[in-house]
Amino acid sequence: DSGEDSDRVAQRESELPAEFGARREERKQKVERKEQAVDQQSLRRLQGINAGGLGLKLLQKMGYKGGGLGKQGSGIAQALEAKQRANLEGLGMRKEHKLEVAAGKEEEEKEKKKPVKKKKKEFNWKVDLGDDLDKPKKKKKVYKTADEIRLEAEEEEGTGGGKASHGPAPVSIVDMRGKEARLVSGGQISTIEDVESDEAFTLPLLHNVSVLVDTASADIQRLTRQCATEKDNLLTLGVENKGAKARVEEGEYHVSRLESIMTLIESTYKRAISAESLTLEALADVFELLRTTYKEEYHLYQLSKLAGPLIVPPMRKYLHDWNALEDPASPVAAMKAWRWLLRADGASKRSGSESIMAIEDSVAVNSADAEAFLQLVDEVVMPKLLYAAANWSPKTMQTQQLVRLLEAWEQVLPDESMKDFMQTLVLPKLKSEVDMWNPRLDPLPIHSWVHPWLFLIGAQMEEFYPVIRYKIGTALVEWHPGDLSALNILKPWANVFQPQHMEALLARCVLPKLAIALREMPINPANQNMDPFTWIMNWVGTAPIHQLSKIFETEFFPRWINILFQWLTAKPDYEEVTRWYLNWKSLFPEDLAKQESVKLAFTRALDMMNNVVAGAQIVGKYVQEGVQENLQYLKVAEGRSKEEPKQTTSRPQPKLPEKPKISIADAMYNNSVSFKEALEHLAEERGMLMLPKAGKQQRGKQVYAFGKVSIYLDNRIVYALVGGDWKPLAIDELLTKAAK
Repeated sequence: DSGEDSDRVAQRESELPAEFGARREERKQKVERKEQAVDQQSLRRLQGINAGGLGLKLLQKMGYKGGGLGKQGSGIAQALEAKQRANLEGLGMRKEHKLEVAAGKEEEEKEKKKPVKKKKKEFNWKVDLGDDLDKPKKKKKVYKTADEIRLEAEEEEGTGGGKASHGPAPVSIVDMRGKEARLVSGGQISTIEDVESDEAFTLPLLHNVSVLVDTASADIQRLTRQCATEKDNLLTLGVENKGAKARVEEGEYHVSRLESIMTLIESTYKRAISAESLTLEALADVFELLRTTYKEEYHLYQLSKLAGPLIVPPMRKYLHDWNALEDPASPVAAMKAWRWLLRADGASKRSGSESIMAIEDSVAVNSADAEAFLQLVDEVVMPKLLYAAANWSPKTMQTQQLVRLLEAWEQVLPDESMKDFMQTLVLPKLKSEVDMWNPRLDPLPIHSWVHPWLFLIGAQMEEFYPVIRYKIGTALVEWHPGDLSALNILKPWANVFQPQHMEALLARCVLPKLAIALREMPINPANQNMDPFTWIMNWVGTAPIHQLSKIFETEFFPRWINILFQWLTAKPDYEEVTRWYLNWKSLFPEDLAKQESVKLAFTRALDMMNNVVAGAQIVGKYVQEGVQENLQYLKVAEGRSKEEPKQTTSRPQPKLPEKPKISIADAMYNNSVSFKEALEHLAEERGMLMLPKAGKQQRGKQVYAFGKVSIYLDNRIVYALVGGDWKPLAIDELLTKAAK
């Protein structure tokens, strides 16, 4: 085959141009020279290491002192031999192998010389001749043991052409039997028997066996842990499996409940859209069933929202003929039931002492559960209320009807709805009427149509009060203390206005005129005119006590004590003086009599009388200083009252003016007499009392005890508490019930 290749190459070269072959040969020689230069350089470097060059110096710096390498010196002692090898010659190539290769080449050359029939082939200029010439043939790798190499070496020595045998040729062999691979010569390889007794071989073997045992032990422990982990995982999966089954069962249970709910809701919707009418009672039964039987689903899925489109049509039909002003409370029970069913009770409601307008926006009804109820209120109830209040005027009787309507619905409607109703409808109309009110021309007192809204509106009414006080003050410019109209206007506002505002109004418009009237009142024990005193006493409970006591301290008591002094110096009848003193003292109400200025004035008068009785000399305006204070005068007076009266001439007793007779007709048609005074006079004639009940009010009016009946007055109408309800009564009927 090699002969044929040579012939083929020679043929191709003969067919090529001479210049092409010369260039190719020149390029090949250049490559060979470059490879030889590299090999020579590597050889010189290796020879330098063996001759004590850089490699030896590095070993000596690391403590190498000669001999074998390693900690125990068991390694190689000679440096590796560096020899230049032919192209494609491996490290394991020995001299014997080279001889074999040379013999093989001779045989190949002989075979090439044999005549071979040449097959003429067409030369292809596109074929690269270098691929066939330069490409080395791939040799098969052969792995041999040391014994096989030794045996081959012995055979070669026996057939070596009569040459003397001096042991195996020096061949470099890689020994892989120890911990590390080492390079040894062929003569250093021991036989099998030597290896068994060689400690250098036994120790690495034991080490390898120990490593294998440790590795197997680690694998066993790892597998044991993995087995335990798998067992734990199996237990965990068992628990999770049970939990999953429980959740599946629970899910199936919930699905069955939801299917029942869907069936109930679908049937209800079909009834609602069909010709069959769905009544409020039937719809309430459906949502009561949902709220009680399916309580969790009712709250979780907010089933109350489904009531919105269902309840509006039947509720509209239910309220179609409802007259809100005439019968305000008839639909309240049904609305309360639906508020409870739709869970709108969670909405904030004001307390009994709070007004609707005092509720903050943050507590308005805004929960999702109350949306259905809000829809019902906005679409059905509020239009009815707005229609009822559309033509309402604050000064008419519709005020009482509208107030009763809102009071009946205040615990049902959401606070936000009530607040919007007040702000959009009630407050604007009240403000307009207050601005137009004229206290001189308007016969209807302002409190009669403003006070009913105090409980519902509350603090929002404060914006009206400055206007009301200004108009009242303007009307009181020409007011006379004897006219009770001012008292009738201001008294209902005593507990409504702020105390400082009320005191300022009275101090500016009322008290100065009362002081002038009291200053001009003559004090005459023989014929006393009590009208100015009565005018002032009428303001007790309306005007502050300390302001009234100040008026008496400055305008009344100095003149009254002076009159007493003059009377005592004229040798009077002491019994008459005592009665005059006691009568005046009894005219002062308890609250006014407890004031320090009033108590001091009566104490001075009593001291003066005691001094006169004791025989002391009176000096100046009052009694002489240092007179003992005692109650001898009163004791003497009490003793004389038990004895027979003496026949002495004395001045006539001062008599209080008799109250004029007042009839109900005068109170109804005469503005100078109040309706309350007429009732008080009527009660006195019948032997009954008409007394105010402390802290009791109804619709902003003071409640009185008229005999055995509780009443209050509003616009000259008597309202009595009969059977738990306030009803208007005629005067005859009132007298009959009060006498029972």
